[in-house]
Amino acid sequence: MRKVFFLVVVYLGINQLYAQFPPRVEDHFWRKKVFERIDLEEKLNSPLIASESKIYTKGKYGETDGIVRALINGYKDGKYIGYKYGSLQTPVTYNDFQKIMQGQGGSSAVGGDISGGGDEEEEFEDEGEDMEEGGGGEQATTDGEGKDDTMGGKGKSSQNSDLLRYEKFIGIIEDRIFDKNKSDMYYDIQYICLIDYDEQLGRYETQVCFSYKDVMDTLDDTQWKNRNNDAEYRSMREILELRLFKSVLTELSGEELDLKLSEKRNNQMVEFEHYLWEF
Repeated sequence: MRKVFFLVVVYLGINQLYAQFPPRVEDHFWRKKVFERIDLEEKLNSPLIASESKIYTKGKYGETDGIVRALINGYKDGKYIGYKYGSLQTPVTYNDFQKIMQGQGGSSAVGGDISGGGDEEEEFEDEGEDMEEGGGGEQATTDGEGKDDTMGGKGKSSQNSDLLRYEKFIGIIEDRIFDKNKSDMYYDIQYICLIDYDEQLGRYETQVCFSYKDVMDTLDDTQWKNRNNDAEYRSMREILELRLFKSVLTELSGEELDLKLSEKRNNQMVEFEHYLWEF
């Protein structure tokens, strides 16, 4: 009996952890392409960029300076390539990205299409209002102060002032899929994007995106630590896939969203899932 209970617990834990991987295409009831922005200075999200001495990690994690620096370190070491946000197909080398960071080159397009390929998406309604597709782009929300600029490793200290701009916000591009067999919502993360935030102009610019499948190993090796609970150590991959962060929708299938509309659209998806589950 204990063995059966243990297997059930393990199954449920694995199913929850990897819930973002989509069901079969033929099981999709509807799917929405979503761009969401994570404010890294919110209290719930701050452990995503918190630096931690390796003394406290017992060697479990190779990256302890937060998700942004871990992604850039892997990018620099050639573990994966970046893509221009406007197309998500045009490669951006680390050297090109470094020139962008230093203001020596042109930046990537912000208002590019993020809907990507795939099957035709099902539209859904709430109280007779269609969720029409619109133009691309992002909206400003909030600003904040810089974080710890200590970045360990030879040759990395010169990037400190540049990297602070990217530790304000990060972006996630994902498919939200409703499985018609399980009557459940799946979150299929496609890309993680670095966003340059200009505090003076209040401007967001998505400069490079990484395929989620390419950065999984790096995220597995990057520490997340809850400062309010010193016993809680997890990897960044766990946090993203368990949805232990707060984000704001900025685009939904190409429709540009402000804060008010973002909340409305998010509630519509939750209600839509709830009503389908009831039947």
